[in-house]
Formats: sequence, structure tokens, C-alpha cells
Amino acid sequence: MGIRRDRGLGRPGTGSARQRHGRTVRRETARHRPRRRVGPALRPHPSRIRRGDRGRSSRHRPARGAVVDAVARRHHHHRRRSRSPERARDLVADLDRQVQDAGAQHPEFDGRTIAYVSEAADVYYLLLPTDPRVELLENLGFASPASVTDLATDDATYSTTVSAENISKIDADVVFTQVDTEDALQQFLDSPVSRQIPAVAAGAVAGFVGQEAGAAVGPTALSIPYFLPTLVDGLADAIAVPVN
Repeated sequence: MGIRRDRGLGRPGTGSARQRHGRTVRRETARHRPRRRVGPALRPHPSRIRRGDRGRSSRHRPARGAVVDAVARRHHHHRRRSRSPERARDLVADLDRQVQDAGAQHPEFDGRTIAYVSEAADVYYLLLPTDPRVELLENLGFASPASVTDLATDDATYSTTVSAENISKIDADVVFTQVDTEDALQQFLDSPVSRQIPAVAAGAVAGFVGQEAGAAVGPTALSIPYFLPTLVDGLADAIAVPVN
């Protein structure tokens, strides 16, 4: 029996005529579908297209709104960066005024000497005038004695260690220190080595304890207003103690 090849039947192995006709219709529909035109208002300006995107189809190019948003964000970021130095200068100037005003309220600070001494595991550290914490004390009106720089080693930058044999050479009107606990502060005051410092023996000591000590480790725009009142009060009490 032969195979009929009527117009309504498909070829062997290729499916029915209806399926073949359906594929043909779909191909013709896709081939003759009109292309959507992109008007000037939707087409990105050539200057907005990156060099690597010029050869791409419109489907892979960034939309005009995305390009404008990126430019706006870049411009806003540039404006923020340009204002940052001014804001930083204003912040530093405001902190300087706070410190100077605090020192002006205590004229007894002016010209008096102070030594910043700390102790850890029986090792004594003497902070030098280049340390920001000492600079803060000097901005209040205090001065670093010559004995501080005389005890500094040649390679010292911000602090130097002081041996027990040289600890008595720290000659200052006030000693400032920082500790973690009240017990540690009392140990510093009662230590036979610490008491070789004339100011410690006389009781002319101002100290930070706990959170205030942590804040004073690195004076910042946030920490200075926090510990400045306590610092000034402690220094005022210590400067009132006479040192022989």
C-alpha cells in the first residue's frame, strides 16, 4: 500500500501538515513583525553612551534614565567630597575653641608644668610633647618640662620608657596618668617607684579611670567634649597641691 502525499498530510517523519503549517505561520509572523522605532526622547544621546557601548545593540546599552542617575550621583558625591575639608576645618576650629575656653576659665594652668606618666607591668612610660594627649594639655595652658625631653631616647617619637633609676628626674608641677580601675590608680599612687616622682609624692596627680581613660587614649572630635570637663576638674584639684 502506497503512502498518500495529499496536500493535507505531512511527509513521513516530519509531523502533520497542521504542525508544519503552524511553524511556517510563526516564522512568517516573526519575520514580518514591524520593528519598534525608538524616538529621540527615548534614545540616549551619543555622548551619554560609553565608548565600549557604541557597538552594542540598544538592548545592551544603558537606559537614558540610568545614565542621568549615575551622573547625578557622581556630581552629588563630588559636592560632598568638596565640602568635607571645610566641615573638617570647622569641626577642628570648634574643638580648639572649646579647649581654649576651658583653659581660659582656669588661669592657674598657664605656664605650669605637667608630665604624662603611665605604668604597665612595672614599666613606666613618659609621653612626649609630640603626643596628641600632651598637646591637649598644653592647649589648656600647661607646659612640658625640660626633664621630659631630656629623658627621651633618640628613637622616641611619641613616648619613651623610663627606668626606675631615672624616674625621680621627672620634675613637673602635676603628673597626669590613666588607668583602668580605681585600684590600679591607688597602686600607682602608693608604688615606691612612682613616689620617687616629686609630684606623685606630694599628691599632685590627676588621673583618668575606666571609660574616660579609654576615651583619652586617642582624643577625637567625639571623645574630647566627653572627657574635657572631667579633665579640667581633675587638673584644677591637682594644681592646687603644692609640690616641694
